[in-house]
Order: sequence, then C-alpha cells, then structure tokens
Amino acid sequence: MASVLAIRCLMEKRNEISSETDLAIISITWGFTLGFGFLTTWTAMKQTRHMWKRRNGHLNHPYIWMVWAELLSSLGLSVICWLVLQGPVTLE
Repeated sequence: MASVLAIRCLMEKRNEISSETDLAIISITWGFTLGFGFLTTWTAMKQTRHMWKRRNGHLNHPYIWMVWAELLSSLGLSVICWLVLQGPVTLE
C-alpha cells in the first residue's frame, strides 16, 4: 500500500522535476542506494548460506524469507520510481 502511495506522490510531482540538475541529483542518489543495496544483498547471501548449512539445507526460517522479500520489494519499487521519473512509464 505504501508503494502505491509513493508512486502516486511521484506522479503528482513529476511535472515539478523538469530540470537536468534535478534528474542528475536523483541519479546520483539512486546510484548510492544501489551500492548500499549491493552490500546489503551480500550480507543477506552470507546469512542465507550460513542458515542453509546450519539447518541442513532447509530455509524455512521466517527471518530469511522476510529479508529477501524486503530486498526484492525495494528493488521493484526503485525500478518503478526510476521508470516513472524518466518517462517511459505512466500510471494514469
């Protein structure tokens, strides 16, 4: 639900984000976010591998599922927001 509200907010403000400087700042911020996301994903991979070895091949722990669900939903939302800001996707 929050992601839909965030996208609607971006759609309303899309007309305000028009200069190249604003898009450059957004691109730099998104790059930092992807960099930190890579480090977070690396940590999640290490934790998943540790849990896999500790539980003899079973990954039925809720923590593992929640971490990966959060990573995938954050990635999906960032891609949707990027596409909305760049213009190829309109959600009207």
